[in-house]
Amino acid sequence: MKTRQSAFVVLFSAAMVVGSVSDVFACQCGSIPAPREAAAKSKAVVAAVVTGISEAKIPIDLDGRRDIVAAKRVKLRVQRVWKGAVSPTLHLITGVTNCDFNFRVGRTFLIYVEPVTHSPENLTATICKPTKLYRDAKRDLVALGPGKAIRPSSAKES
Repeated sequence: MKTRQSAFVVLFSAAMVVGSVSDVFACQCGSIPAPREAAAKSKAVVAAVVTGISEAKIPIDLDGRRDIVAAKRVKLRVQRVWKGAVSPTLHLITGVTNCDFNFRVGRTFLIYVEPVTHSPENLTATICKPTKLYRDAKRDLVALGPGKAIRPSSAKES
């Protein structure tokens, strides 16, 4: 009986430690801002279709030291812009934190773009802003207005 009790204590303690570790890395956004507030706090706001996702390594600054982390590079074809100087092709980085938005190839999204935490030279979209499938963005589109259509032939690709 004592061995079974000891095993339970060990397993329970291990579960508590694992739970605590995952809580440290949990995404904590608070409330997601309304579309206009989110746009005001974003570097850019665009409607874009995901044309590709690939593996990437990006530099980050943590506690004064530079490190390289694995991430995903999301290639997007921009269709409409509400904020920001954006070319017809945009690249975002995701997968650095568990707050990063999960994109899917072939889908069109309304994206609130912001710098990557600890790597501001890269851009991302997080679940802490109202980035969503374009088809689900009716309320956002009413709040943001018509935006400006992007013509791929009118600007250079990047």
